[in-house]
Amino acid sequence: RIVAIPLSGETPLKVNFSLALKGYAVKNIYPTSVDWTFTSGKTSTSINPSYTFDTVANNGYTVTANVKLSDGTTKALTRIINVDDTVSIVLSEGNSTQYAPHSLNVDAALSALSGINTIKWFINDVLYEDVTNTKSNTVSNLSYIIQKAGLTKFRVVAYSNAGHTSSKEINISTKQGLDIRIVGTKQNPNTTNLEFKFELKGDNAAFADINTTPSTWLLNGEEFDPTNANREDISCSGSEKDFSCTFKVNKNYLMQYKAILNNSGNEIIYGYNSNKAFNPYEQKVDLITGWNLISSPIGVPFATFDEGTPQFEKDNIKQLKDISNEIWKFKDSNWSKNPDTIEKDLGFWIKVTESATLSFVGNNVYDVDLTNLSAGWHLVGAVKTLSNYQPVNSGILEYVWIYRKGSWYKNPSTINPGAGIWIKKK
Repeated sequence: RIVAIPLSGETPLKVNFSLALKGYAVKNIYPTSVDWTFTSGKTSTSINPSYTFDTVANNGYTVTANVKLSDGTTKALTRIINVDDTVSIVLSEGNSTQYAPHSLNVDAALSALSGINTIKWFINDVLYEDVTNTKSNTVSNLSYIIQKAGLTKFRVVAYSNAGHTSSKEINISTKQGLDIRIVGTKQNPNTTNLEFKFELKGDNAAFADINTTPSTWLLNGEEFDPTNANREDISCSGSEKDFSCTFKVNKNYLMQYKAILNNSGNEIIYGYNSNKAFNPYEQKVDLITGWNLISSPIGVPFATFDEGTPQFEKDNIKQLKDISNEIWKFKDSNWSKNPDTIEKDLGFWIKVTESATLSFVGNNVYDVDLTNLSAGWHLVGAVKTLSNYQPVNSGILEYVWIYRKGSWYKNPSTINPGAGIWIKKK
């Protein structure tokens, strides 16, 4: 028989051949000549040859050895060698900067003897792009903007026409570059308008990374000058990197900063994924005489405030205590009377001696994250979408009850912002 080491592998595959003549040695019979055939036209007369297979055969290569023995007889021996396709990938990343957000290109040089059939790009293990290509050698280019600081993993998977695959990945590490921050918020006296103080933050290297001459601020996608903005719904004043704006409530705003990267000339808009979209918001909640089950659908803005609790949140709590001396909240299976704080995702009971209208002012309407709640009863609120509280839709709630204008309603068809809701989680 033919001995082949190895019997299979990827191209280029070097195989060492020899003969095992079991039982012949004791009879003093040995090979006098061997004619090897590896592929069409590729032969050898060595007793123990080596051969390198550079191409792929779908059903493998049949290697033959015609052996002449010392006793005058001949033997025809065969052995199948399986040669797999090698998918070669070379990844390279260019146009990089160490600060996010920034644009970059990742190139993948791909090759396989049978040709590349499909290429898939993954970013942080999530499929980003799927392309089909039938060239034997190709270069796939991925253009991407890294929005946040941290480690971003790019992985390319290539599939050959012979059905073989290979993958390679590259990790890009970035630091936080410029960032739009809100460092203070307050409610204007005698109005529901909200004032936000903005700062454009970043170390010296981050600012050096951009060309500040053509840079500009964007409000809802349109260029504006924060040092001198005065219109019906907004007024701003200050410097380019440190300014305050007053916004009318119940209107969405998006604050961004547009600049050009020095190293690549690419345009970058800061604030894409930094949650700088906000909505100065007012929500009115009507109370009837007696007990009311309500919630504050307004949450505090997303920034960390230098001055502690924003003034408008203090006003939200103060107005409750001005009209009632009996407020109860239920959290972590415990009741507390007249609490100093009422979280934005909690419902609460309030008793008033006469009907009234509360006005909650803040940054946006919030939903409750039901996934973080333990099994059992909870008093929640801050309703934004009814579907969160419909047991048939959510699949995690057993009961939903609301108390509205002196009556109880089980699994209601409508729930308005500002309602308090009893739920039982499965």
